[in-house]
Amino acid sequence: MLPIYLKSDYAMNSSGTTLVLNVDHDDGKRHAFTRTLADRGVMVREAATGEAALHLCRAEQPAVVLLELNLPDIDAFEVCRRIKSDPGISHLQVLQISAAFTDERVVVQGYDSGADACILKPLSPGALVAVVDSFARRKDRESHLRESAQRFRRLLESETIGILVCEEERIIEANDVFLRTVGHARQQLQNGGIRWRQITAPEYAALDEAARRQLVETGECNPYEKEYIRSDGTRVPVMIGAVRLQLEPRLKCISFVVDLTERKRMEEHRLLAQKLETIGRLARGAAQRLNVATMGVLGNLHLALESSGENNEHRPFVKAAMEEANRMADLSKHLLGYGGRPRFVVEPVAISKLVNNLEGLLRASVPPRIQLTLALRDGLPLIQADGGQIQELVMNLVDNAVEAIGPERPGAIAIETRAGVLDETSIHDYVGYEAIEPGEYVFLLVRDSGLGLDESIKAKIFDPFYSTKDIGRGLGLTTVLGILRSHKGGIHVSGVPGEGTVFTVCLPIT
Repeated sequence: MLPIYLKSDYAMNSSGTTLVLNVDHDDGKRHAFTRTLADRGVMVREAATGEAALHLCRAEQPAVVLLELNLPDIDAFEVCRRIKSDPGISHLQVLQISAAFTDERVVVQGYDSGADACILKPLSPGALVAVVDSFARRKDRESHLRESAQRFRRLLESETIGILVCEEERIIEANDVFLRTVGHARQQLQNGGIRWRQITAPEYAALDEAARRQLVETGECNPYEKEYIRSDGTRVPVMIGAVRLQLEPRLKCISFVVDLTERKRMEEHRLLAQKLETIGRLARGAAQRLNVATMGVLGNLHLALESSGENNEHRPFVKAAMEEANRMADLSKHLLGYGGRPRFVVEPVAISKLVNNLEGLLRASVPPRIQLTLALRDGLPLIQADGGQIQELVMNLVDNAVEAIGPERPGAIAIETRAGVLDETSIHDYVGYEAIEPGEYVFLLVRDSGLGLDESIKAKIFDPFYSTKDIGRGLGLTTVLGILRSHKGGIHVSGVPGEGTVFTVCLPIT
């Protein structure tokens, strides 16, 4: 039997090249080892001294170093210590070869110097090849394992996707992306306080159980959508897939989690834009037909009024009919505005001045139990807009705030104006972002102290067929959005249940 004393922790060649460095001061023995290995297709470099060996280790990066103990210049144990202490070559596998390894003290000294194996001479050619081949294959396996571990570590530390490792229900490892998604701290993870069943919305329990069965049966589960409950109680939509790592003694798997919040929001914006565009076409068509009919009626009534005398008994009825026809013309204008193709009188507008001029009307529309405050900045850039439409927008937002507070509760409404910049990213926070371009904007904010909105309601409030009121169609906010679309602006809604709501309108400056 070949006495080989192995360490459990051996070095690796990171380059993956099978190259052996043969170090021996005896030319005959060294050449014999080299021929034996070369005949088996192994690449070999030779060194007769310790200094030459250290030079070749740094220059050639061999996979295995066969190191004879008896060297003329440097003690072989010292050569080994220098190799293992040099960061550039410490991964090399050093196999010390000597007839002195019958002495246990020499074996201990060999491993103390950092040797990966201590091999006793004499060594047959077949045994030599077997030893070198074994260490080369071990080196390859460890190299692949290390590369795989490095790739997994890079993936785990990436900022693109959530990754977690679960053992049964307990999450034992997770990257920062996942922890941010569910709103938990790493300390809680390290304390074993995060379990995937507890952070999953209850209605997805059946989907999770089906995925678990699939993991047990096939080793992986198909990606599916679910919702996690964050630490603050809010929900986050995700897509999750998993691969089994082990089945016994406990099921362990690695899962990949993609936060779908932004994708869902973009999809909701797209669907809302499509719906509004469809309704806008209907509104524009109806407005055009109504406009043509109204102009005909007004023309005929004007002729009737001019042809009748001042004392004609029918003259008051004609005037009343003309007033109603003019109201129909205004309705046609509003429909065109809602449809996004208005016939507006566009001129430079100072938003703070416009709201300030509306103060009397606003206070008259707000019940005494609700406090109204204005924080209007002077000197803001002008916007190109139809003043009448912007007034209607403000009134609609204030009416909506009054309804949010409720019919009997006291409350507060604040209107604020300011200027700022929207970039490529922030424009997507606004409903109607399709018409918004990055640049400078004037902002109008309407805050209320009402009951607030949860995420499900936020996604619907601009739908023309949705309303939180028992009676009514809820077209106020839809009209606001129509006006903004025609002015290349947008609106953002923020707030949580119980803490009121903030509507932020953006309008491009002149």
